[in-house]
Amino acid sequence: MLLRPVAALAATASSGEAAGPRAASDEIESMFTHLESALVALEFLDPADPKKLMPRLRRLFARSGLEREEVNILRGIAKHILLKTRRDGEA
Repeated sequence: MLLRPVAALAATASSGEAAGPRAASDEIESMFTHLESALVALEFLDPADPKKLMPRLRRLFARSGLEREEVNILRGIAKHILLKTRRDGEA
């Protein structure tokens, strides 16, 4: 997997690309619920001892000003994590 250097990502972000519509607050809240479920399924987040993971993720994503399409991408990732962990749990 090839990752782009941070400088290249920053240049792309500031290159004047048209941004899509911002995600509505209810869409973002649904994304966080979905993401949290996926992180629990992965055992990355312990619901009995969540520490500060979700508030920190909220701050991180709040700084980015999520677009609707970006929320959909993150929800798609969460969906596939949940599907995969459920399949693996049945095997």
